[in-house]
Amino acid sequence: MPGINRTGPKKAASPIANQHAVKNDAKNVEPPKVNNDRLQLSGEAQNIEELFQSLSAIDEIDSKKVESIRRAIKKGEMPVDYQVLANKILELSDDFDDHRKE
Repeated sequence: MPGINRTGPKKAASPIANQHAVKNDAKNVEPPKVNNDRLQLSGEAQNIEELFQSLSAIDEIDSKKVESIRRAIKKGEMPVDYQVLANKILELSDDFDDHRKE
């Protein structure tokens, strides 16, 4: 209004001006630094993971078939070469030990 002289304290800056200042400050702020966390598995944990993957590839066990084979072996209807069986068990044991040493 013409002819009115203002005396007294200045009014505070408008909220819009303050928002502008905040935006300028935000441009100068560095983004937070991201830690590069890593997970390292022990050799045994890696072997266990490999075993789980191998097991997931194996077909399901037919428990009825296994039971019928057990009964046939007990009755003597299915011959078992115990030397071949023992050799196979030792071979599998050696393979297992080799995996544990890696």
